[in-house]
Amino acid sequence: MKRMDCRVLGVLVTYQPDLAQLEKLVHAIAPQLDRLLIVDNGSKDVHDQLEALCAASPRPTTLLRNAGNLGLAAAQNQGIRQGVAGQASHILLLDQDSLPAADMVAQLLLVERQITQQGLPVGALGPLCVDRKTGEAIPFLRFGWLGIKRFGRSPDARQWMQADFVIASGCLMPIEVFAAAGEIDEAMFIDQVDVEWCYRLKAAGLPVYGAFAARMEHSIGDQAISLFWGLRKQLVHGPTRLYYITRNRIWLYWRPYIPMTWKCQDAWRMVCKMALFSLFIPPRRQHMHAFWKACRDGLRRPL
Repeated sequence: MKRMDCRVLGVLVTYQPDLAQLEKLVHAIAPQLDRLLIVDNGSKDVHDQLEALCAASPRPTTLLRNAGNLGLAAAQNQGIRQGVAGQASHILLLDQDSLPAADMVAQLLLVERQITQQGLPVGALGPLCVDRKTGEAIPFLRFGWLGIKRFGRSPDARQWMQADFVIASGCLMPIEVFAAAGEIDEAMFIDQVDVEWCYRLKAAGLPVYGAFAARMEHSIGDQAISLFWGLRKQLVHGPTRLYYITRNRIWLYWRPYIPMTWKCQDAWRMVCKMALFSLFIPPRRQHMHAFWKACRDGLRRPL
């Protein structure tokens, strides 16, 4: 059950959304919130449909339209500022390609209460996600020197665990964490935003938790393809997204609060991904150019 002292503001960022999917999302998440804010990043020819969707929502829902695409992080911050000004107790971040279970927010709040009753601080909580394209669970991760531990189910009797990070969509945060750790990093625009934010929370003494009973469908990548005669399944982004993914991960290598365990393992994954996309996944030339430009910009302008 949702606690009476909780006032949860949902911040849903959209850009050229699939309107049918967005309608499902709004009707699934709005009843779980006190208020929903849709921040649209300059989508074309959907203003009337978005306004109609807000009007038909089962909870108070407002639309904030940006003239252009300010990026995911900037749009999230717009919603967070409204939550701070409106005295929300929690912010729930959402992407347009997610679909939460009917009790996702209640489960996240329940886990938060269990954790705080033990005297532990909470920076953020995330649901266990299932990728809509592959049907596979997206496990919570812990990075160590000997590898990555993946948890698709609870390793003990608890329904939660500390994770290194959770994906932004479905992430629930107490409003006070923004005073302690700052806002989302807008310079990163779209990719690795959640990784940076979660590690910054942890550096501020605010751990991040995964909640196993909280569930959400989510889409990762533009498509999933099979490689090497079906031996490997690869999630694929276009060249533009590959640029941001690669540039931003290089930016994170410069930051002292990002753990060295993550940096070392991610650098190896980046090299492997560059080789895979440049040699085997079309459009190879555009992928190679995106990687080259990302490496140049990531090294030239460390943040």
